[in-house]
This record gives sequence, C-alpha cells and structure tokens, in this order.
Amino acid sequence: MHSPVYFISDAHLAIQSSEEEHQKQQRLFRFFHHVAHTGGTLFILGDLFDFYFEYPHVIPKMYFQLYHELFHLKSKGVALHFMAGNHDYWFQDFISDRLFDKTYTDNTIAEVNGKKFYLTHGDGILPWDRGYRLLKMVIRNPVF
Repeated sequence: MHSPVYFISDAHLAIQSSEEEHQKQQRLFRFFHHVAHTGGTLFILGDLFDFYFEYPHVIPKMYFQLYHELFHLKSKGVALHFMAGNHDYWFQDFISDRLFDKTYTDNTIAEVNGKKFYLTHGDGILPWDRGYRLLKMVIRNPVF
C-alpha cells in the first residue's frame, strides 16, 4: 500500500497577530497533525507565508510555532517538500536545509509512489501575464 501524498498552497500566514490569523494557523496545524498521524509526503506549493525573507544568520521569529510544527512532521517521518511562491521566494538554508527535505524555486516534476506530478505555484503561468512574468525575472535575479 502506498503512503498518502498531500498538496497545499497559498496559506499566506501573516506577520500580524489577529484572531482571524490565529484561527487560520490553528486550522493549518490541525491539518499538519493529521498528516503526522497518517504519514506520507507533504508538498507545500508556495505562499506558505504571506511574506518571508530569510537572512544568512537570522530567521523571522514570528513563525516559531510553524517551524516547530514542521520539525514535528519531520520527526514523524513525513517527507516535506517546499516550492517557493511569489510571497516566500527569498528563503535560504534554514528553509532548504533544516525544515524541508526538498525545495524547489521553479516548476518541476516529482515522482512519489511511482506516479509523476507536475508541480507549480502557478504565478505567471498565464501567457498573457507578460508584465508579471517580466517582474518575476527581475526580482528573482541573483543580483538582488
């Protein structure tokens, strides 16, 4: 029997602390607990954070509970995959080396349980969205 595969995107966990944000986080953490119980693989396909910027020696502390929940998933043997979205592209080694087993900065194909999946966050996928596609190339340029 194959282990379950889960896909989520666009949680947009915010920096501000409000009751609505707290409820959103609690729903996400309940889902994480379900995944920890069932095992398998979890793909987070971008915009887990409403805004995320990681420095070489500093991580945003407002997401400490989220980091804890992700570490818990890993400790239960859940394979964690993270694809950068347009709100959380600027991650470094804490996300890529400590929290997730595999990270992606662009569309990719992944194989799980003998099946192939095309993974995309979806931003800039529409052919007529030329302005955003140009902006995406600029802001994701390594020079910045």
